[in-house]
Amino acid sequence: MDILAFEDNSGIIRDDKEARFWKSAHERSILIEKGFHKEPYVPDIFHWVTSEHSVKPSFSKVRGDLCLVVVTDGDTIAIVLTWLLYELIEHPDVLRKLREETDHVVVEKGGAEKLDNSSWAKLEYYQAGIDEALCLYAHHSSGLRRMTPPEGAPICGRWIPGNTSMIMPS
Repeated sequence: MDILAFEDNSGIIRDDKEARFWKSAHERSILIEKGFHKEPYVPDIFHWVTSEHSVKPSFSKVRGDLCLVVVTDGDTIAIVLTWLLYELIEHPDVLRKLREETDHVVVEKGGAEKLDNSSWAKLEYYQAGIDEALCLYAHHSSGLRRMTPPEGAPICGRWIPGNTSMIMPS
């Protein structure tokens, strides 16, 4: 199919980027229909874009959503890894154990350049560190919006009136 001739659900192509995006999404949906996907199939963002039962959002909407996902996930990842690094510096014994676990997987794979997602999945101690950092520290740069109950509440030693909107770490 010629990329310039590809039409989205509206029949309008606004630019080549949009055409390439919809062509790629369309080709991916065909592969999924033919069964060329890993089992078990876990729906991702493109599932909702390409599925028959949903109306395709506009290219600008998809682009905006993807930018939001990248920014918010990137922010969370950066914050969690920063806190994990802080904790590893504060606890050299934990860092030593994590290095041993990582070294074992690197040797098992035959070198660091051969590590893939399945290799990282084997690092149980590393995952436990990430989970702990997620539990101990706020992973949103601006905190989460909360509202006090109608009767008010004591928060961090101060009385906050009812129905007060505030931002605080999770």
